[in-house]
Amino acid sequence: MTPFSPTSENHVFRIPFWRMYLTAVVYAQVFFVPAMWTVFYLISRVNDDPFPSLPMAGMYVLGSLALTLVLAPAFWVYVRRLVVKVTPESLTCSNGLGKLVTVPWKSVVGVRPIYLPGFPYLLLRNTRTRLQLWLPLFLGRLPEFTELVGHFAGTDHLLYQALWPRVEQK
Repeated sequence: MTPFSPTSENHVFRIPFWRMYLTAVVYAQVFFVPAMWTVFYLISRVNDDPFPSLPMAGMYVLGSLALTLVLAPAFWVYVRRLVVKVTPESLTCSNGLGKLVTVPWKSVVGVRPIYLPGFPYLLLRNTRTRLQLWLPLFLGRLPEFTELVGHFAGTDHLLYQALWPRVEQK
């Protein structure tokens, strides 16, 4: 963990890999189960085979394991690439479509929470881009991030006001 130093110019924050990956695997499995069993059911109806069958169960287990393994490198890249950066002048984070966008502090004009189960975010409306920025509330070192936002943007800034109650609750 790097010590807090508001005098350095650029601070980078990442989502912890395991936090993102394990939640994503749960989501993927929730969608994979009904999709695979629906496909198996339809195949068994067309071929007039018994449903479920042992080969289907084996294919399901292999597919489930493959899905879990395929997600690991994808989310490793995701947490390395989609970082949140804080500087004295600006904030950089994803626009929700995978593009990192940098906006000055004064351009942030609205902050609203969005709760996807397991993935809490703040949506940041700004005057620089049409799309809102998606700030993950499950960043590693969130208290340090919040402190830097207060230091650089001011404790009266909308983002700081939305962040500090969440940090205080922990």
